[in-house]
Amino acid sequence: MPLPKYLNPESPKRKSINQEKRIAKKGFRTPKSGSFWELRGDIRQENYVIEAKRTDKKSMSVKEEWLEKIYNCAVMESKEAGIELEFSNYYIQGVVIRK
Repeated sequence: MPLPKYLNPESPKRKSINQEKRIAKKGFRTPKSGSFWELRGDIRQENYVIEAKRTDKKSMSVKEEWLEKIYNCAVMESKEAGIELEFSNYYIQGVVIRK
């Protein structure tokens, strides 16, 4: 019998969970990956609320709604907003700042 998709180490869901766990070593993962209105964002650290996105493809579009969501959540908690984009061999980490 095959493994459920979320247990397969090569599934996109498992790779996203692994990314969140790696980032959360200095904080904690948000339950349900930010689906609660009072706990948006994927990871919480002492001074940051971080949104994590990943892909196995060669490109990824960054949506303004991601940046707006994480920025507003961080401001409500008096923290900085961060984002990490993960590609197969690279990480891009940054701070989200509104103009």
